[in-house]
Amino acid sequence: MFGDRIQPHGEEWQLIMRGVYELPPNRCHTYDVKRRSVTRYIYKCPCADSDFPFSAQRHGLVRQGRRYLCRRCRNTLVFSGEMRIE
Repeated sequence: MFGDRIQPHGEEWQLIMRGVYELPPNRCHTYDVKRRSVTRYIYKCPCADSDFPFSAQRHGLVRQGRRYLCRRCRNTLVFSGEMRIE
């Protein structure tokens, strides 16, 4: 309708917002957006009492053979079998 070279929130978009939708051309919203849940895989080290939460991607790399080391003692982090959904 307006051609190929229009700005993302330019005059054409603003015209459509006012004329078709009868809304003010505001590019930001105040909708309540729900964040998706994320699964974390808990890894541990023998020297530390703390957990190391890994993403699904990093957990997959460990399953393919990649090793991650503790920064304190340089031992390999081991999957504890626990998962946490955040």
